[in-house]
Amino acid sequence: MGNDPTRFGRAVVLPILVERTLRASFDNDDKLHGSQRQRAENIRDELLAAKRNGASADRLLSLLKERGSNQVSETTWQLGASPVQSQYADQLDELAIRKQFGPSVQTLSPPRDERETKLHFEDLTRPLQNVLRAQLRQPGDLSAVLETPGGFLVYLAKEKTTTTLSVAMLSIPKRSYEQWLEEQK
Repeated sequence: MGNDPTRFGRAVVLPILVERTLRASFDNDDKLHGSQRQRAENIRDELLAAKRNGASADRLLSLLKERGSNQVSETTWQLGASPVQSQYADQLDELAIRKQFGPSVQTLSPPRDERETKLHFEDLTRPLQNVLRAQLRQPGDLSAVLETPGGFLVYLAKEKTTTTLSVAMLSIPKRSYEQWLEEQK
């Protein structure tokens, strides 16, 4: 390229920028992900109707599992400050993974330390904490449909104490960028 920064930019940098822009547009395109969002909204609406008719938190959980099949996971977060101790570096790595990819991420290998890894509410992103704190005040409460780059989430409060918040989370994945590109051929 003869040390020409313009040629280098067109050959190397421009394709990267185009790819990033396409992915960002894809992730936020309501038309492309409308059916997945609608499914999450429909399930939430059914749960809200059941709640208005007096369904208990256990019944709502059962309905969520019926409608969401294998897309429902359960998590319990410790409320309050997260302890940071250097001897638990592996656990902190796992918490960082969960913070980045969500509470339902599954690790393929167990932590080196066999002790139970506790998840802390404060390790969630601040915006997610704010939404869940406001919307999940007691068992049976439902969150709004939350959009992430990878899908749509609905949280159901199973149990809330002064020290823990237990939730069930419906996660409906968006169609992947690669899948969408393949469909365009």
